[in-house]
Amino acid sequence: MAENVTEHKSSIEKSGDDIAEVVHYDTHPSPDEMAEAIAAAKLSAWSRYDGSIFGSLPAMESFRDRFDVGKTGPKLGYISAMYTVGTVVSLPLTGPACDFKGRRMGILIGSIIVVLSTILSALATNTSAFVAGRFFLGFGVSIVRCASSIWCAEISPPAYRGVLTAFYNCTYAVGALMAAGVTRGSVRYAGDAQWRIPVWCQLICPAIVAAFVMFFPESPRWLYAHNCEKESLEFLTTYHGEGNPRHTLVRMQIEEYRQVISLNGSDKKWWDYSDLYKTRAARWRMLNALIPSVWGQCSGNAVVSYYLPAMLMTTGMTRSDQILNINLGYTAISAVASYVGASLIEKMGRRPTSIWTSVACSLCFAGITAGTGIFAATKAQSAASAGIAFIFIFGWCYNFGMTPLQALYPVECLSYEQRGKGLAFVFAFVHCLAFVNQFCFPISLQDIGWKTYIVFIAWDLIQATISYLFSVETKGRSLEEMTEIFDAPNPVKASLRKIKSSSNV
Repeated sequence: MAENVTEHKSSIEKSGDDIAEVVHYDTHPSPDEMAEAIAAAKLSAWSRYDGSIFGSLPAMESFRDRFDVGKTGPKLGYISAMYTVGTVVSLPLTGPACDFKGRRMGILIGSIIVVLSTILSALATNTSAFVAGRFFLGFGVSIVRCASSIWCAEISPPAYRGVLTAFYNCTYAVGALMAAGVTRGSVRYAGDAQWRIPVWCQLICPAIVAAFVMFFPESPRWLYAHNCEKESLEFLTTYHGEGNPRHTLVRMQIEEYRQVISLNGSDKKWWDYSDLYKTRAARWRMLNALIPSVWGQCSGNAVVSYYLPAMLMTTGMTRSDQILNINLGYTAISAVASYVGASLIEKMGRRPTSIWTSVACSLCFAGITAGTGIFAATKAQSAASAGIAFIFIFGWCYNFGMTPLQALYPVECLSYEQRGKGLAFVFAFVHCLAFVNQFCFPISLQDIGWKTYIVFIAWDLIQATISYLFSVETKGRSLEEMTEIFDAPNPVKASLRKIKSSSNV
């Protein structure tokens, strides 16, 4: 039986203003808007560099000798997991750091912590010092990642929010590519310089960000929520209305702020997390915010990123230069895939992307399992090559779909009052899962080898089912319009109502 579908009207249409004017201005981003997007991209790039560099260090003999670790095993898992512990411990401070003095201040605080932690790690002569550096690195990156994700989404015009915020997170892949390239280049050096050079390079981007972030504009939503409506209107006029305070898009957004953003919400109270759970709509928002972030850790990408050297060992590869070459190629393919996916995110939609990416990841792990399993039994090089090929295919599929969603979707689902603390909670929860991945996966690889991959075949299909049942569609709506979706009796059905087309404008 055909389903009755109600057309959804955007705030622009509800206002009765000229949609053609809005479309015209929204299709021509200003140089200032692009500069803001590039700044946000830089934040994402170095966050990924920091987070992914450890995937290459265990392949270096000098690193293993200095800290007495192997390519797999419990001690390596312990060192790796301390980054995650830092991100989890930062939870009580991350939300307030984003809310109290603005998104820019949160970015600045996190950047300074990352700079100091990098110095500690780069100068480490023993495991304790290196582990301490990893801990504070995770602490700082958590604050920066939360603040910069929110900042990027909140400053973007509605028509560009999906693409700009998705591209922001895709620069993670560029950071990973930088990490893979630097570690591949430093392998030719002898002694500790081999691993210290990549660690020292972590300083570059956060130092630049710390020096210049306060020169960028503050989020107009944060300004409005802190009784600075005049400054918020000035931002919208300058960046979204081409200097015209009466522009339709400017008037629409400021009116939405007045209707939706609270001037005395829980974001003003560092201890108050009640907006994350006190209403049914709040719980739906948190569930949807968690979905792409949890999938980002549990689809299998986390274990591939951190333990690619160990995975390649199950296909018979043991030489450091071989492993680093494969890692560089894998990262390059992942970077390209993420940008292709981000450019198509508005056409594909958030919900279908989550569902079908999970299915694709399951199929890829079936191929990885088959290739590595046959190699383990027969030592056939063709089977090993097939396993490696499916690792690359997995990298494409995962980064095409999941990477654009991880920064975009949670910010879209959370209300303004939830956004700082909610995103901090999402990151902390996800990093608890990462802790399990980082500590248990190398032990599992060491003990049962290729059989470890079987769990991801089933889990990725479970992910697809959960996304089908609970994920809402957010494209085509402003951040404030999501209130209408989550207040509905069935948010999923409400989000799938057709948006009235304005293609004839």
